[in-house]
Amino acid sequence: MEKFPNSQARYLKKICSDHSPLITSMMGENWRKWASFKFDQRWIKREGFRQVVEESWRNQRREPNRTMTEKISACRKEISLWKRRNKPASSIRIQKLHHEINQTLQQDKLNEGELQRLRKEINEEYRNEETFWKQKKQNGLAQDWR
Repeated sequence: MEKFPNSQARYLKKICSDHSPLITSMMGENWRKWASFKFDQRWIKREGFRQVVEESWRNQRREPNRTMTEKISACRKEISLWKRRNKPASSIRIQKLHHEINQTLQQDKLNEGELQRLRKEINEEYRNEETFWKQKKQNGLAQDWR
């Protein structure tokens, strides 16, 4: 079992739940301030994300002397590189879907199946955006608690 002598844990007040939120900080001798890393739930469904995470963890197994903090940091770096290579374009995707829906509706013979598929896709994009902004708001609140 690894030890984290320079870690701190702080329980926050229970609000609307029977669970207390927990803020954990792990700092070591070689601590460097990095740009903040925010996990985006939308990544889970994007092509290539799962493979990046799995490959990163497989690589970590080959180096058994690394600490858990180092392993998490390496995985975070791989996710950040993947994110830079695969920039999301949600607003562009939503505009494109609106355009495709309008084109489908203007056709002489309405293709109900195609229209239903496009509406399902656009609803999914909007749900993903809503999840992203809720998560971003929650991250902002977490920073205020410090």
